Amino acid sequence: MKKLLHKDYSIEDMELLLNQIAEFRDLVKATHDSTDPGFIQEYRLFKQYVEWVSEDLTSDSYICTLQDDHDRSLP
Repeated sequence: MKKLLHKDYSIEDMELLLNQIAEFRDLVKATHDSTDPGFIQEYRLFKQYVEWVSEDLTSDSYICTLQDDHDRSLP
């Protein structure tokens, strides 16, 4: 898997995450033994990775920042 490009997340980083999710979905579909402990661990690790990256993308989003919220509250 490729790592995200940089700390200041971009559209490319979001697209990369979506591609990683699609690749993992294909792996899940191709795996016939979903009870395999190794597969279950890989699934849990990937799920946690997606949660962390999603949080990072959301908290560092250029679309929604504290400055934007502050500007909206000004008269």
